[in-house]
Amino acid sequence: MKKGHLAVLLLAAALSVGLAGCGGGSDSQGGAAAPAAETTAAAEKKDEAKAETKADANADAAADKAEAKDKTAKSAADNEFAADAGYYEIYEYEANGTKVDHDMLVTAGMGDTHLELKDDGTGTFLLFQEELDITWKPGIVTVYGTTNYTYEIDGDTMYLDMVGVHYTFKKSGDAAASGSGSGSGGSGSSSGGGAKAANASGEPYINDGTIEGTYKLYEFLGMSLQEYAEMSGETPQKAADSFQLEIRADHTGKLIMDGDETEVEITISGDKLSIGVEGESMEATLKDGLVTIDMEGAGIVLARLTDAAYEVPDKGEATVWTGIYTKLVGDDTKEEETFSLELYDDGTGIHHRDDMDFKVTWEQNGDEFTMNETFIGDPIVYTGKISDGELHLFNGDPDDDWTYEYVYTSDGSGSGSSGTSASSGNTESANAGSGSGSGGASGAPAGVPGGDGLLSEEEVQKGYVWMNKVAKDIFHTTYEELAEHFGVEGKFDKEEYSEHMKVNKRYYFWISKEDKNHFIYVNFEEDDPDGAPGVYTVSGFNSSGFSASEAEAKYLDVVKAEESEAGKAAAANAAMKDFSVDIHPWGDKETTVTVSMQVPEAGWAYDESRDKLVENEDINTFGAGFIQFKLEPEVSKFDFYKDKFENYKEIDDREIGGVTFNGRTYKNIGYEWTEYIAQLEDGKAMSIGIVRVDVSDGSMGDKILNSITFK
Repeated sequence: MKKGHLAVLLLAAALSVGLAGCGGGSDSQGGAAAPAAETTAAAEKKDEAKAETKADANADAAADKAEAKDKTAKSAADNEFAADAGYYEIYEYEANGTKVDHDMLVTAGMGDTHLELKDDGTGTFLLFQEELDITWKPGIVTVYGTTNYTYEIDGDTMYLDMVGVHYTFKKSGDAAASGSGSGSGGSGSSSGGGAKAANASGEPYINDGTIEGTYKLYEFLGMSLQEYAEMSGETPQKAADSFQLEIRADHTGKLIMDGDETEVEITISGDKLSIGVEGESMEATLKDGLVTIDMEGAGIVLARLTDAAYEVPDKGEATVWTGIYTKLVGDDTKEEETFSLELYDDGTGIHHRDDMDFKVTWEQNGDEFTMNETFIGDPIVYTGKISDGELHLFNGDPDDDWTYEYVYTSDGSGSGSSGTSASSGNTESANAGSGSGSGGASGAPAGVPGGDGLLSEEEVQKGYVWMNKVAKDIFHTTYEELAEHFGVEGKFDKEEYSEHMKVNKRYYFWISKEDKNHFIYVNFEEDDPDGAPGVYTVSGFNSSGFSASEAEAKYLDVVKAEESEAGKAAAANAAMKDFSVDIHPWGDKETTVTVSMQVPEAGWAYDESRDKLVENEDINTFGAGFIQFKLEPEVSKFDFYKDKFENYKEIDDREIGGVTFNGRTYKNIGYEWTEYIAQLEDGKAMSIGIVRVDVSDGSMGDKILNSITFK
């Protein structure tokens, strides 16, 4: 599963609840349908699909967008709205600590999200395929005429804060390319299956007719707590704690979301429950011990959980079918894609397709096969047959030209429905042998690197945590760099040319010595076969056989500490060069402070448009750390959005360039900031903001800050 794809859809649906609570609403089906459009033959879309080609639709959308931009440009006037007026296109999205880049947004059906601010104080906001009329004034966008959201503009970039959900837009469609690549992302193992653990009374929550207590997350958009925890990389306990509602006897209460607490008023009438927050309300039901916030058939369910709710059932060994190709019934063109089925003996499973993971239920009667797939509450029914080691499934009427056929293969091993046995994940077992070629003990063809891929169990789990949570630029990491990090060559599985993606691909295992079913499976792609032939970089990865969330809980702090120490060792020996840059207040080119420093000769770059020193040679690399410089007349200017800072904390002062800077940390516009601010002289105050750069003693960030001088 491409990391964050499912997360953005779920968060988008969750956001629609917040909008509905503010007096309006979005079509939750709009956000959900787009990613499944290529593989779901929805009856209501067939006539439209046949009448209008995708090219026509794209042309119309482009024309509409161009027209909107032209209108905005023509209406720009020299008034209080002129500076911010413009057409802003979606670039990034972040909520609940999950950041989603532009490629993922496009895949999730949100790529056309945009905000148009007209110079008369009106505008439009296209969100989840629904165009909302808005009004605005500098710094504030008003939706539905009642709900205000704040924004900040930095150059051509807008940061919009919609109550903890952060959107980053680029003006006039000038969005920088994402560094994530088309196949980027990892996912945790899929072992946190669907059956809910039960206590002696048969329910993992309190249902005794009382109301008072603390209700915690129990189900999220059709996913059980265990499934949501696995998807989000958390333990069930931590996932449950992320969304809580406390109801007191006097019908006051507290809403807790990701640690942020808000006092609320509770109104109960029969089984109807209203949660009042600062003049707005969120509607829910309270029935049979469950609080349900409904979203057109899917919802968030809260309950007073017992310990049994946190138990993760053991679904045992899975049977895996590996995808060969997909095709429309009415078209002989075969599309090569990476997809697979992971089926458990209890009739549940995971369908890995379109860079996403979908839970399924299935039945087999002889060679007849039926599967029900859930996509954020929307069922998709597949029917088909198993014959000669192949599984053919249709996601609609097999006689309809617009139905998709999925074809899977198996070598006949494993249990259940004649698939290939594996613990989890979307690959064959690490012990199943290599793919094509026979280049020696590694199984790799001649000229292709490879080894046995064997690591200790601890090294495998720590390696996955490093790739998924700590590595600074995993999707620009070459095979050789990853092998060096692990200290051993990966076990070669196969190589292929994807006709569909027009790219050469290789696949490797890194396997636990203690349990061959515990491994990391990594996909690599040859990014530039003409300019850099044979250079393969990570395009995707997943864990198998062990719990990703448990590995993170156990090893994340350790891995971060090890990475910090490795960074300090590298910093001590890094070749440095002198570098200086002129910093100006926004809109004032006359006032200048020259910041001089030493920076590494390689591995860093400067983004002039945003005054950022980026910890990557590509300034547009998604997730890269940075050090940002800002200049204002007074220190107080840096507090303009202070009331929006989350988790604000003052830290020790730091001397930089002979000046004592006050330190603080906080979360704002989706980033976890460490910021140092000081008044350099009259009319010149400096902010040095640090995101995802280690500045502890001896680190490269520390080395850079210690070298800074001001002029």
